[in-house]
Amino acid sequence: MSILKAQNSFSGKVIHTDSESIIDHAIVSINHPENQAVLSYTLVNEKGEFKITVNSDLPELLLEVTAMNFEKFSVLIPNQSQNKIIALNPQETILEEIIIKPTLITQRGDTISYDLNKFATKNDRVLEDVLKRIPGIEVEAGGKIKYQGQAINKFYVEGMDLMQGRYASITQAMPNVHVSKLEVLENHQPIKMLDGKVVSDSPAINIKLKRNISVSGSAKIGLGCTPFIGQANITPMFFNKNIQFLANYDANNVGKDVSGKLTNLTSFGRFENYNFSSQVTNLLQISDIGLPTINKERYNFNKTHLASINTLFKLNKTLDLNTSLFYYNNEFDSNGKQVTQIKDLENNNVIEYYKISEAALFNENMKAVFTFTNNTETNFLKNIVTIDIQKNKNRNNLELNNNPILQNVVSPNYAIQNSLSTLIPFRKKLFINLKSILDFTNDKQTYQVSPTQHLFLPDSQLYQNNKLFQHYLNTHFYTQNSVSISFAYKNWRITPQYEIELTNKKLNTNLSGDQNTHPVFVNNLNYSFLKNNFNILLNYKKDKFNVSVTLPIILNSIQLNNQENFNNLNRNSFVFNPTIHANYEINSRVKIRGGGKYTNTFTPLSQLYSNYIFSGLNFTTYNNTIQKSGFYSTNIAAEYKNPFNNIFSNFGVNYNFGQNAVLLSTFISENGQQVIEAIDRKNKNKNKNAWISLGKYFTDLSTNLKGDAKFMQTESEVLINSLLSDVNISSQTYSIQLSNATLNWMGVVYTYNYTKQERKQLSNVTNTYNSGHLLKTELFLIKNQSISWQIDYQESKFNKQTFVNKFMDLKYRYKWTQKRIDFDIDWTNILNTKLYEQVVINNIQTTGTSYRIRPSQILASIRFNF
Repeated sequence: MSILKAQNSFSGKVIHTDSESIIDHAIVSINHPENQAVLSYTLVNEKGEFKITVNSDLPELLLEVTAMNFEKFSVLIPNQSQNKIIALNPQETILEEIIIKPTLITQRGDTISYDLNKFATKNDRVLEDVLKRIPGIEVEAGGKIKYQGQAINKFYVEGMDLMQGRYASITQAMPNVHVSKLEVLENHQPIKMLDGKVVSDSPAINIKLKRNISVSGSAKIGLGCTPFIGQANITPMFFNKNIQFLANYDANNVGKDVSGKLTNLTSFGRFENYNFSSQVTNLLQISDIGLPTINKERYNFNKTHLASINTLFKLNKTLDLNTSLFYYNNEFDSNGKQVTQIKDLENNNVIEYYKISEAALFNENMKAVFTFTNNTETNFLKNIVTIDIQKNKNRNNLELNNNPILQNVVSPNYAIQNSLSTLIPFRKKLFINLKSILDFTNDKQTYQVSPTQHLFLPDSQLYQNNKLFQHYLNTHFYTQNSVSISFAYKNWRITPQYEIELTNKKLNTNLSGDQNTHPVFVNNLNYSFLKNNFNILLNYKKDKFNVSVTLPIILNSIQLNNQENFNNLNRNSFVFNPTIHANYEINSRVKIRGGGKYTNTFTPLSQLYSNYIFSGLNFTTYNNTIQKSGFYSTNIAAEYKNPFNNIFSNFGVNYNFGQNAVLLSTFISENGQQVIEAIDRKNKNKNKNAWISLGKYFTDLSTNLKGDAKFMQTESEVLINSLLSDVNISSQTYSIQLSNATLNWMGVVYTYNYTKQERKQLSNVTNTYNSGHLLKTELFLIKNQSISWQIDYQESKFNKQTFVNKFMDLKYRYKWTQKRIDFDIDWTNILNTKLYEQVVINNIQTTGTSYRIRPSQILASIRFNF
């Protein structure tokens, strides 16, 4: 039996009884007639009008209207949609002695405002520290911010986008005491010309500072021992109405990863610029061991330098210029042992091999980004010029089943890109959108391996060599251009679009040895992919419901010329890739969104070479034709927020189904080397996942509680050593975080995580269990001094074995209040845990890893704010 609740809409106007003038500062609520519980509420707009929706099966409801200096209005009304004119009688409001509690979270329209001072604890120093405790907001390990499960599309400081998506530099350096409040802009449309015309359901964040002209930032310098360690971070910032500036210098060998400051953590909307990453593949890689799943600072043996200068100038009233210059280099030592088991189900035995890895990885990156933006209510233009130069050098002294193997990879590459988007208004409700991107990338890589006598090699002539050299060169040109006309008709916005996309690649590879006179396994390919896209975008919006539908018909023309065997492949095909996305705001607290899409893809060049490529001690070849594959994807999600009670929650379900035209066949030798080939055989894969997240801040207890649950299941077919089987992998993840600052002299943060993972293949079932406890206690027993104690306990269970990893850290801080200076002493890994042990399963193997951990070390540092 199900109970259906009526959904009714109540609207009207609030006026003054004497003059019949409007009252625009009233609160309208629909309450339960017996217990007066609020069922829904809204604020009267500037015209004195209101509209409110209620889901209830009650026959009658209590309508209440309150406003300062007016008599409270209350009346019972039937539970049916209606329009009412409400007149309020003036009444002087006499305020007795009262105690006002400041509001932590407020909402006005689509803007949620957080008072950061109320969420900060005594030891918080930068904006990111506080963000991690705010209900509804999640900060990932790399600095990416999500609100109600959705990634933000913009990060502003005083309404200006200084970092163009690379906002981790701000959140990890801006002192939280300089921020007056944080605003979440729900349904944010970043293009002002489209505000109110084209709907967006993505959130954005805006930082409001305490001063109109603000010099901000922070610096930290530290030295330590066992071994000698050092850290320096200086990040000055300047903000005013016409200029914003941020410079950053980071250097450390204490394990801190700063690469997130280089990463663009946002994405563009449909009418903004194309978001295209240069095609640097890192195809050639060393064979090493997988990284552990714990905090990177535990195992990161690094030497890192990062320098950047970022500026935003208002050239005139409408035109902005952003410049970002970066230099980054990082050395990383990776050391550990790994044992891998692969069940050969056909022969009923187990392939087991082990590795001892001593790898050194080096990455150097120089990048310049110049962005010109004209974003007004009557015009939009944005042009981005990017120059990116990288060089990677990786080296590994590997022992594979007691056999020493030396590997080296060198990969210099560069990319130049220009991306343009503009909106041209034409008449009142029509505009033209022009978009274009040009990208040229040169990617060169070399992989060297020696000695070879203990390796499995697929060709006998390779065994005569002591060294093997795999060479790879990919020159890539990409352009995408479109023109669209957008016009409104009643509640519809209709956007016809024509788009042309061209990809040209030249791929050259060869494998040579120190004794070969001629290279073997040569690939010399020319690849061209031309798309003509005729698309209609339909957007319907009425009240709090909107839906977007795209109906693209695409003509694909693909050509592949193999100059080694003179084999040419051609394919011309029409495809239809429709998508739909809907968003419905039931009331001010509940929102539902969902959608689906069908996508056709074609075999990429990376799976079309016919001769072997040697990488990571494995050989791959894809003697493919150009095949078409189809993928379905559907999702539905809902979010609930109650800013007055500090509650934020979201949940959702995703389902993906793919029909592949090619199956990868893997042959695994006794030492774990793999030979991967493509088989012309259709196969399916499915992916289902669901999640729920809940956050609640208890004001009276100064406590924030967050809980998450995630469920995932994948189904795929694998072909290993000639045996075809279905593999099902499922996982369940639960986490809870409690942050409490009730006592003035103590703060506590506790986090618990639990994951269960299961793999089913034929009659074999493999399970792993992982759990973790993290407890951090901060004591403020003496004025201006604090002690922080952290315990990190990790436990893994596999095949009746239990692996336990324990860590303990201690921090002492003295705060020199007058000078705004902190003196810190950090003692990390007090227990001197030397190895981290874990077990990971995937669709073909089970891997146990023992990874070297940074030793116990002490770092003394001084930190100050600008």
